[in-house]
Amino acid sequence: MPQEAVTRFSELGEILETGLPLLPQKILAQFLSEGHFYRHLKKMRILYQQRRRIMLESIETSFPGLSGFELTDGGMHIVTLLQRGIQDNALAVLWRQHELYVRPLSSGYAQTQKRYGLVIGYTDIRSFEQAQQILQRVADETRALMQS
Repeated sequence: MPQEAVTRFSELGEILETGLPLLPQKILAQFLSEGHFYRHLKKMRILYQQRRRIMLESIETSFPGLSGFELTDGGMHIVTLLQRGIQDNALAVLWRQHELYVRPLSSGYAQTQKRYGLVIGYTDIRSFEQAQQILQRVADETRALMQS
């Protein structure tokens, strides 16, 4: 090995041979210090705000008066509140069968005083048209469950 490469080779050997994840840590530190993570977060916030707006508009168009929404400044899901007694478990099962990531809100409550609703993921929704197509597939069954 050339003498001028011995020091650098030794440094790299220490990083790779210690059993500690130093190399990934150094890569991550550089990624953070150069602002790549901040730029990524900023880009994702804008993208998810757009997709959230698309999904909210689509739900309101497909199911006017469904009930209320718990809106937050960020996140990757929408919480839709339903009227008491509406079968959020059945709705979640139905919607999951049609390309939507949905969980029933009531399943998160252990007490008898439950809130009913859907926790709807929207990160894979790319357009209003796509959201409308998906919601139209579940429209009749959703309305039937909401009236029961």
